[in-house]
Amino acid sequence: MLVFTRIDDRVIHGQTLVRWLAECPCEGIVIVDDKLANDALMAQIYKGAVPPNIKVHIFNVETALKKMPEIEASAKRYILIFKSILTFGEMVDKGGVFTKEINVGPCSNRPNTHEIVPTISLDDDEINAYRKVSEVGIKAYFQIVPSAKKVWWEEVEKAHHF
Repeated sequence: MLVFTRIDDRVIHGQTLVRWLAECPCEGIVIVDDKLANDALMAQIYKGAVPPNIKVHIFNVETALKKMPEIEASAKRYILIFKSILTFGEMVDKGGVFTKEINVGPCSNRPNTHEIVPTISLDDDEINAYRKVSEVGIKAYFQIVPSAKKVWWEEVEKAHHF
């Protein structure tokens, strides 16, 4: 079963391991990213970063779509992490609507991005992807750590007049 779904451009890092795992205990983490699924070195780094009782799976979008029914039906608890809203949006477009809410963590400041809340910057494609997932009924909220206030996509969109 899925216990938490997150977008975080750093994927697995200190906040994930310390704060979110305490908030959402799990037996497995599923990372969905086409590039990471083909990067054996990064796969080893992510797998080595988590406690030994948590199994890390890294899938490309196509494999993740095939595995989602099994993950959802499992008695084991899983956290699902996407490196980008674009990948999450692709899964939604391909029929992979599997959550009603998605947490958004750090998205680095890059050229042509807008800082929407501290530590989260989006470009126009990412803004459009948030709109699309919102239109299909998935609520996105920006929250770096569990103790921080949730800022919902609708609030961000109104405040920034995208």
